[in-house]
Amino acid sequence: MNEGKDTDWEYKINKDGQDFFSYRINKDFKLKMRSTADKPRATLTAGTTIIPVGGSVTLTCSVQSSDGWKYEWFRNLMTYEFPNRDQQNRDIRVYHGGIYSCRGTRGNPIYYTDISDDVIMKETPKFSNLV
Repeated sequence: MNEGKDTDWEYKINKDGQDFFSYRINKDFKLKMRSTADKPRATLTAGTTIIPVGGSVTLTCSVQSSDGWKYEWFRNLMTYEFPNRDQQNRDIRVYHGGIYSCRGTRGNPIYYTDISDDVIMKETPKFSNLV
């Protein structure tokens, strides 16, 4: 963008198909961008955070007000493939304690939601001291 005269420069920024900003003074212009809250965030819910001995707990990941999402799951901050999940990975059964989170994905190229808040799952002790 080194060619042309200063009067040849015009900057336009569009948001959602509408002119958001227009600038036409000179070729040296800096625009500070800031993050917006437009990106959805996944929500992780658990009926309980205690896994009973020999049992499991179902975790559910969701994205509010939108259909068609698939879900990725994380255990102890690492991507994790879970057995016993539904087709979209929305519900999973967990048998072990750890820090769990999820995020929504869809489209091609893939669009990701923000990752959910962590849920800490704990296992009940296999043995308890009976005195």
